[in-house]
Amino acid sequence: MRAAFPPDANLTERFRQTQIVRLQGAEVISQDQSQATLAVDLVELDGQSGRRHFVGNWYLVRRAGGWILDRPQLNPAPQIWIEWWHVSCPVPTMDENTSI
Repeated sequence: MRAAFPPDANLTERFRQTQIVRLQGAEVISQDQSQATLAVDLVELDGQSGRRHFVGNWYLVRRAGGWILDRPQLNPAPQIWIEWWHVSCPVPTMDENTSI
């Protein structure tokens, strides 16, 4: 992984402004004795870009000390726009003489 993603450019510079990375979810997609694939959902907060949401996979390999990240595959999460409409209207009151 160090050859494909040199630490100076991919860690030091990339995360210089990062304040927090929050793993919102992870699920094991596949696993054997030597490797595993996790589906991940994470949010990064930084001083420049604000909030960024990513989804994708982490490919792990087992070493003597446990599982380590072999390579990430993350993409910006799809944007979902939801419009909430608020309409004020009187709420009808009901009593025993009200029929529906």
